[in-house]
Amino acid sequence: MIAAARRLALAPNEPHPELTVEEAAVARRLAGLYLEETLEDLLPRVVSDPALRPHLERAARCRAALATGKDPDDLSDDDLRSLDERVARVLGWSWS
Repeated sequence: MIAAARRLALAPNEPHPELTVEEAAVARRLAGLYLEETLEDLLPRVVSDPALRPHLERAARCRAALATGKDPDDLSDDDLRSLDERVARVLGWSWS
């Protein structure tokens, strides 16, 4: 289950036919928690080391993709609004 959650965290839009509906729900929940922890960990690190910005952006997009069921590259501004405002601010995203 942990391996499936990690795969979902990295590629939230990829199908996982080997999982039952219940297992997929648990894996999605674990992937979401993992991504939240990753965002919390990366946020202060990106402030002091901007080279980590692409990692924060990818984790943020994957988290929003998990929440919306969309591909991380197809997210709209509305989809990204579900993320922590601090993440958006550090990444320079604007909601206006």
